[in-house]
Amino acid sequence: MGYLYTAGTLTRDLIYTLWMAFLLVILRGLVIRWLLLVRRKLSLKAAVEKRAAQTEKQNAVEAGSKPTAINGNLEIEEPELDLATMDSDSRNLINNTIWFLAAIGLWFIWAPVLPALGIVDTVALWNHTTIVDGVETLAPVTLADLLLAIIIGIVTASAARGLPAILEFLLLERISLSAGSRYTATTLLRYIIYGVGIMLFFQILGGSWSQIQWLVAALGVGIGFGLQEIVANFISGLIILFERPIRVGDTVTVGNVSGVVSRIEIRATTITNW
Repeated sequence: MGYLYTAGTLTRDLIYTLWMAFLLVILRGLVIRWLLLVRRKLSLKAAVEKRAAQTEKQNAVEAGSKPTAINGNLEIEEPELDLATMDSDSRNLINNTIWFLAAIGLWFIWAPVLPALGIVDTVALWNHTTIVDGVETLAPVTLADLLLAIIIGIVTASAARGLPAILEFLLLERISLSAGSRYTATTLLRYIIYGVGIMLFFQILGGSWSQIQWLVAALGVGIGFGLQEIVANFISGLIILFERPIRVGDTVTVGNVSGVVSRIEIRATTITNW
């Protein structure tokens, strides 16, 4: 009876594993197909817009009106969409997500059959203080918590690289945005992902706000004195990205330097002089 029960349990879990693999393959195929359709649509739209711009320029030349430039022939346009890089980052994120879901599914399916895997919950690495029902108690940080924190770090890095690309696909498919607006949205999303991932990482390892608030205060004082120019540039970059008083291609004068804005980033803006 024991052999029969074991055979039945392993067969059931094997069937669950095959179903999970089948569903994940279907899910990945659907998402990749959607990405392919969106990329083709955006490529067609970009080609049509480029063709219309060339036609308009050719008509202007034939009509005898040539475009003028200030102090020479310096024209800088906003960077075009790099659909190949966006597609590559999105595919990497999808593949990593599928592998992550597969690992979680395998754990839930086979963990009851292999009780030895539960040993990671019994290996205590260190203790930390936590408040339970208003009373401070010592809670252990186990090997399972450390492995989970490492997984969260890997997922955070992968999501920060791939989710902004998927967001760009979604925004471009729904609405028409300029390069500056897309850069603002993707940059803020990347910062949010990193912030949430770091908070979860330290929370799982036993960190709490009461333990790190003095460190944060010290860092705040250090930033205020030693890194105030960098922080000021960072805040100014956010303001420029949101309000967009200047854009790529605008002619500006900063002090004694005049030129065309060629690149706008979160920390600095690049100006190409004549």
